[in-house]
Parts: sequence; C-alpha cells; structure tokens
Amino acid sequence: MPEWDNLTDAQKEMHLQAQKDALVLRQKNIDKARAERSSQSEAPQRPTICRMVVYRSRTGNYSVPAVVNCTSDSIYPPGVEAGFVPPLSGPMNVHLTVFTPGRPGQRRIGAKVDHPFNGVVTCLNCGKVREEHTHDPFLNPSQYPVSENVAGCYQEWDVAYDPDGGPGTWMWPPRV
Repeated sequence: MPEWDNLTDAQKEMHLQAQKDALVLRQKNIDKARAERSSQSEAPQRPTICRMVVYRSRTGNYSVPAVVNCTSDSIYPPGVEAGFVPPLSGPMNVHLTVFTPGRPGQRRIGAKVDHPFNGVVTCLNCGKVREEHTHDPFLNPSQYPVSENVAGCYQEWDVAYDPDGGPGTWMWPPRV
C-alpha cells in the first residue's frame, strides 16, 4: 500500500471505510459467538455416566472434581425400589463420586481435626468440639445420609445442576 501522505482524499476515505467495515464485521462475529455460547449455557448438555464434573461443597467453601455415576437415563429402578439407591428428582440431577484431597475417614460436618493423633474435632464455624456441635453448617443440606470419605472419595446423592456452582451442586468444568 502506498504511503498515507501519497493517497488522495478519496483513497484515504475509502481505506478508512474498509477498516470500519472490517471492525463492524468482526464485532458481529464476536456477538454471534457470544450468543451461541450463551444459548448453549441456557440449555446445558445432559449428564452421562463417567463424565467428570465440578462439585461445589454443600458449605459452599470449595470445589472438587467428581465423576457422574448415575443419571436419570442410567438409574436402575429396581435398585431404587429396594432402597439401595436414592431416586433422582430431575433429569439434570445426578449421583456423584466426589474426589477429595482430604484424608480418608476425616469427612466431618463443618469440622476439622485439631491434631491427627488425638482425634479432637472442632466445628469450623463455632469452635466447639464435636460432642457440643448443635448446628448444621451446610448451606445446602442433603436429605440422604452423609457418606464417609473412604480412600479420598465419597458419594453425593441427587445433586442438582447449577451453572453458577451454588453450594451442593454440580457444574460442567470450564473450558480452557
């Protein structure tokens, strides 16, 4: 392209208009891509077994990886009827196997072990020892029994989908 100073006013105007048109087209493409992503997030992909998801703790304090082990498409009705597996309350609800970096056997309701050898457990919210513990710190309590952390994993039952990751919910992992 010739130097700017050597162009006529008409050529300069045509060049600037071409740049403006390219910017408008680029912005339209960006807006279209955003709208497609937005519509995809409004209608999330249904979960399937063996998929990795992000589980937000019921206290809402942290997120951990989990694998979907039961969906509305894979649940075994005779197992539900026999009481071996809790039912699912919706098509996006799942049962999860949650992975944790915590030590096996240390899953406690809002508690921490003061010392790994003396086993004294205190509540993270009120500071009382476990025997004096009178409140439930879960922001989203489960209607099913607490599953103990065995070998770094535990079960969560009938977990709802929440793209924003509210307490006690699952979401798809972010794409990177």
